[in-house]
Amino acid sequence: MSFKILSDFDGVWTDPGHEAASVQAMMQAELVRLTGARPEEVMRDFEALHALACQSPAQFGWAPPKFTAGRVTAFVDEDPFCAGNAIASVLGAVGSGELRGTDVELVGRCEGYRAVILERAFDRGFEHTSDFADHAFLAATSAYRASVEHALVERAHDLAMAILDAGIELVVVSNSSTDKLEDWFRAVDVPCYATGTPKPAGRAAHLCGSAGKFILGDTDDHLAIAGRKVWIDRPKYRAVIEAEDPDLIIGDVFSLDLALPAAMRAAGEAAAPSTLVLRRHDYSPSWSAEDRAGGRIDHVIRDLDELIPLAEDAASARS
Repeated sequence: MSFKILSDFDGVWTDPGHEAASVQAMMQAELVRLTGARPEEVMRDFEALHALACQSPAQFGWAPPKFTAGRVTAFVDEDPFCAGNAIASVLGAVGSGELRGTDVELVGRCEGYRAVILERAFDRGFEHTSDFADHAFLAATSAYRASVEHALVERAHDLAMAILDAGIELVVVSNSSTDKLEDWFRAVDVPCYATGTPKPAGRAAHLCGSAGKFILGDTDDHLAIAGRKVWIDRPKYRAVIEAEDPDLIIGDVFSLDLALPAAMRAAGEAAAPSTLVLRRHDYSPSWSAEDRAGGRIDHVIRDLDELIPLAEDAASARS
């Protein structure tokens, strides 16, 4: 079978809840250290800030200024890894008086959190509360990686080998580092190789980490979905899709994984995939998992076991 799957990693080959939670835990621990507040109080404040972010998902999520000019590249309601950044953004807005209508006592505590974050968090201080979240993300996920052999889904070896043994090419494209992808796949004996290195003999998964799916271009190109702009000008991710020319793309976060290929397919671009698949989790929002992003997603699956039959059906339909 001549068929190529381009797959996301975190959220497809992993269930990222524990790793994502470690980021918030590190942020909370640092605020406890700096302010002397009780851990349970900081935890409750984070829950309140997360709830505020979820009330305005079009405004809050992952928006690293250097790469997005402050635009939300993935929303708080579609990816647990976005929660820390969204909480930091709301905290900054509340603490600086930009977000009105918030509980007065919470505002007061957020003012204190914001002050210590900017002045001396992690013994350095930050220009923006979002920088604090980015620092915690890198530190926490690095520590998480060091603490586990891998965090792949059960039967990851069997699933990956079933794909490869069916004659399907598997390309894994992720914002995570290539080292992380390679370490975890090799931990379960999946043959693999990184972009720019020789392909081994026999079947092997092709790994492309640090893909920059979150990096936005300068245009206003977007999809209008669920009252928000989903930006589709993602030049680094586009370059990967055009180079790989996949038949099927699977991901768990519509904005990062599926929005651009959906737009490419609608425009009739040659490198666009014929099939788009969302791996659904408990955290997946209804606008992508149930409404399928306005019909742009072809299939929604819970388990990777469902992927091979979809690929075989898509390959048969193409031939």
